[in-house]
Amino acid sequence: MKLYIDDLRDPINEELIVLRSYAEAVGWMRKNGCPTFISFDHDLGSNDGLDGIDIIKWMINMDLNTNGTFIPSNFTFHIHSANIIGAENMKILLNNYLELKEGNNNDKKNNILVNRTS
Repeated sequence: MKLYIDDLRDPINEELIVLRSYAEAVGWMRKNGCPTFISFDHDLGSNDGLDGIDIIKWMINMDLNTNGTFIPSNFTFHIHSANIIGAENMKILLNNYLELKEGNNNDKKNNILVNRTS
């Protein structure tokens, strides 16, 4: 499954499932799980003030609450937002989390004990 989250635009690729808001996206993922691909918009124009970055934060929390099983290991994403700063923040947040998650998985696979204190 592949999602396209945007309040206004439609995707060129017709095989993407279009969701228009935070509530639609989270509701869809609660029912169906996390897809293998999402194309995100940042500014979703909703009255609740929740944007694309809030969807990413929700996904990360779900993944943490399920011991890393919510976001699939083959997950990829694209950000198609016109909001340059918002898009960059989304990219940094999700890339950092996925890199950390992959690093933790590699540590477990290799039976390496890593001291992660600050």
